[in-house]
Amino acid sequence: MASELADAMTQPNVSSTGLISDVASELLLDPTSAKQEATHESALLAAPLPTADGRWIVSDQGRQWQCTAWVDGQACDDSEARDSDAATRALVLGGEAIAKVHARLADLPSPAVFADRTPNEFASADQLPRCFRERMKRLHELSPWLSSGSLLRERLPGTASRWRALLERCVSMDGVHQRSIERTNNELPAYQELAHRLMAATELLVEQGTSIQSMLIAELAERMESSPQGWRQNWVLRDVHREHILFDESRQTVKGIIDHDAMDWDCPVVDLARWAGSFPVQLEGTLSASRLDLAVEGYARISSANCGVELADGARPRSFLIKSPTPEELALGATLLRLNAWVGMANWVDWIGLRRRVFFSSPERLSSRISALIDSVCHFC
Repeated sequence: MASELADAMTQPNVSSTGLISDVASELLLDPTSAKQEATHESALLAAPLPTADGRWIVSDQGRQWQCTAWVDGQACDDSEARDSDAATRALVLGGEAIAKVHARLADLPSPAVFADRTPNEFASADQLPRCFRERMKRLHELSPWLSSGSLLRERLPGTASRWRALLERCVSMDGVHQRSIERTNNELPAYQELAHRLMAATELLVEQGTSIQSMLIAELAERMESSPQGWRQNWVLRDVHREHILFDESRQTVKGIIDHDAMDWDCPVVDLARWAGSFPVQLEGTLSASRLDLAVEGYARISSANCGVELADGARPRSFLIKSPTPEELALGATLLRLNAWVGMANWVDWIGLRRRVFFSSPERLSSRISALIDSVCHFC
């Protein structure tokens, strides 16, 4: 099991949100571990549940699945995310929730204490943070096919109809391929729109890929050198975005955070950048502060509170130590916003257009996600 999960961490299969993609999740699924206890104490993280026969991980057709407790809440939808007031409130509250989770996870031991695990199973506590290593690696992986320019077009579906035919095989809610003639009239326009979004992403990659790649590689390298004393690291969620933080009906309280199977040892600002970047880039300039600054504002409300304050999830008062991001970490967060958008857009073209991966998603949802990534890339390039 450990080797399978280690492979999943280095080569994640993103076609299923149920995949246990990180060995850190193995701790979360172990009912005897410290992380399991911390999860049960916090009402914000959805705790995993065993199956009827006592299993914490279920293997099926090459994927690892877990069952978690139901969280009664709603994510910030697209209409709310486009509204300045609603988005401001959500960004700040999400920042608070992330800080509370970080405070709890700060009690857990660093990866260095797990002496029986192989080096690939955890990010070492004393090495360059995972956010640097993974993003630089992915940028260098993308460089060869981006530098090929027009040759990239030849490797991808060349027309909207060809893209649509591919998408009908690779994207569906239930993962079952249907022929075009079997699809309803309502489904076909959604695939056509998704095809146009991927064609637009391809054009952006071909026309500006080399220059944007060079800019981002240089920017990330500069960030690596900007903290001579090293980077602060902690257990973080790493994939906390707009669909993963759930609010009550009034949108005044965070009810919980779901899908935290990507948890690992990394820079805390990674979570703030991921959360802020999941809101539309069009908000920039219309809010009282940037998306990232608003998330940091919420985070700072918790990190600056007196030690021993009672947390909003109802836990007993306890001492905790978390700090607001430093100027260097804020600069890293801004870089991650750009990197996440660029790499995310390139990944979708790669995963579907080149690798033909299968995704369980509605074409409308995927089209909206890719459109947001394109908008973000166009905003900074």
